[in-house]
Amino acid sequence: MIICFTSTCFCSAQCNKNGTWTSEKTEHLDTSGAIVKSKAEVATVKVAGKQITLTPPGDADQVMTGTFDKYDCHYSPDGKNGKLHIAAVLTNGKGETVHATILIETSDGKTTVLLTAKEKPERRIKLYIGSYAESK
Repeated sequence: MIICFTSTCFCSAQCNKNGTWTSEKTEHLDTSGAIVKSKAEVATVKVAGKQITLTPPGDADQVMTGTFDKYDCHYSPDGKNGKLHIAAVLTNGKGETVHATILIETSDGKTTVLLTAKEKPERRIKLYIGSYAESK
């Protein structure tokens, strides 16, 4: 997977803040980016300190938590455009571990989250975010 960062101002619009992104829709993508499955559902991505928690709908064993290995954040001053790139080792409730890349991207105020795992390169998950809440 190739990730390209645009040259924007490093600002505190979303960077260095704790927050939770809540999705309205989930798409499962193949390696070419084609949609394999699409579903209206709520999932959350929570960032607090150097921790990240991914909570999909349903089974509590599928909640994944981990600590950042990499954190790169670039947002415009108004927060309407930017990217947050996180690399982390995540573990679910069953003890299964993946090396994940999480790309949170906002363009014109609309946010998506793209999740990929080194262990499952054929599968990517894209969340369409409906809300963001900053937390302390």
